[in-house]
Parts: sequence; structure tokens; C-alpha cells
Amino acid sequence: MTEHMMSERPGSVAVHGGDSAAFPDVDHALEPHALIDFMDTARTLPGLRIAKSLALRALGLRPGHHVADIGCGPGEDAREMARRVVPGGSVTGVDVSEVMLDEARRRAGGLPVTFRTGNAVDLPLGDAVVDRCRADTLLQHVPDPARVVAELVRVTRPGGRIALLEFDQATLAIDHPDRPTTRLIQDEVTQAFAQGWAGRGLRRLLAAAGAADITVDALWVDSDHPFLRRLLAPSLHRLIARGDMSASTADRWQQELDQAAAAGRLTAGAVVFVAAGNVR
Repeated sequence: MTEHMMSERPGSVAVHGGDSAAFPDVDHALEPHALIDFMDTARTLPGLRIAKSLALRALGLRPGHHVADIGCGPGEDAREMARRVVPGGSVTGVDVSEVMLDEARRRAGGLPVTFRTGNAVDLPLGDAVVDRCRADTLLQHVPDPARVVAELVRVTRPGGRIALLEFDQATLAIDHPDRPTTRLIQDEVTQAFAQGWAGRGLRRLLAAAGAADITVDALWVDSDHPFLRRLLAPSLHRLIARGDMSASTADRWQQELDQAAAAGRLTAGAVVFVAAGNVR
């Protein structure tokens, strides 16, 4: 998070990389590279790193596996999987954003990973062509998550495995003395996502797509103060712009949040769900 973003007053805050509304159309966002930076920053949260490791273990990657990473973004997770499937394996990352894919190709680093443009509801992959398939924080942004999960199943061979990682934005919790304002902000964050309750629905989505032996784990991801400010800035901006919150209320709320963080007594975060299943 840049210094100018940390110092912005909520009445004049620009919509930066934490704006969930921008992710479905990154290439037309005002600051697309800020979205990449936001994703990179999120990866530094210890709880999310643990969840990502759990999702990778759930896939059971081995050398020789061919893997699809759907909604791959700038390709960091695809690269991690590629390291685990050598020799003989490969990873194909698919994303709808050319900006994300350009960055992913720049970071590829000679690993057996390729990147393709494609929409998650109509993947540019044949039937049963990969051993493992993965989607990470994708379903919360799509209008029809069931169709996306069905596509993941379609491209995975029988006996293969699928892993999903999704936040449940409705579990966002912020310890703050002003409970009514906090609830308003938390609800605004959730409603900004196409599927704010995506995480809790993973078992249902996998079962409906025909997956078997489904496992689901839920983990708390603690947010540090700079990341939380960045996440909340677009929601505060919208609330003020619509007249649902005054700029003075937002200023006061954020000052109390900052004071709690400075005193080492801030608790904030959300639950992330990791689900996996076998393709029959």
C-alpha cells in the first residue's frame, strides 16, 4: 500500500487496487496494475499463505501431472504448481485479462507453464485434458459459479482432482467500538462482490458438478492494518458517494481503527474456505 493511499481522507479516496468491482474487467480498470499489486500484497498475509498451501496439498500434485489454473491472474500460484510437477508435467494458466496474462508471462521464469486467454464459463481446453484443476478467489467475481465449476470438472480427467479456494466476504469481521457503522461497511464490502458468500457454497457447487469425496476446510485470515485500509477504501468511497455515510463519520471511524492498530489491539479479517473433490 503506497503512502498516498494511506493518507487519503475517505471523502476523497480514489478507487484503487482493493476494489473488488474492478476484478471482473481488469483490462478496463482505471489502474489495472494496482489490482496486480493488491493481489501480490494479499499473498503476504500469513493466513492466506496457509490456505494456499492447504489447497496445493489437497490437489496432490506429483511430477508428470498436467494442471489447469483457472483465473490465474499474474501467475504466482501457477508457477508454484509448475515447480511441483517437474519433470514431465506442465501448468496451463487461463485468465480473461490480457494485463494479468502479460504479467504472468513476464514472471514465468523458464518453468513449464503457459498462459492462455479464456473465460471461465467456456474454457479454451478440451474435455478431460488435465490431471488437476484449480481456481483461487475466482468464483466470488463471476455471475454463475455453478457453470464455472462444471467447466473445471469438464476439463479434468476421471480420477483427477479439483481444488477451490474462496473467501466468504460475509464473514468479514472488524473489532470496532462503532458497531452500526462497522456493520454498514462490512455489508458494503460483501455486496460489492458478485458472490459475496462464495466460500460457504463450495461443497454445494462441487457436489452439483458431480465431484466425489469432497473435503472442506475453513481458515481465519487475519488482516494487517495497511491491507485492511486498502480493502475498505472503495467501499467507504461508495457509501459516501451514495449519501449512506457522511465523510465525517467515515473519518471518525477510520481514526478509531487507526488508533486501535497503533495500540496493537486491532482484530480484523475474514474466513477463507478450501474445498477439494475427485472427478468421477
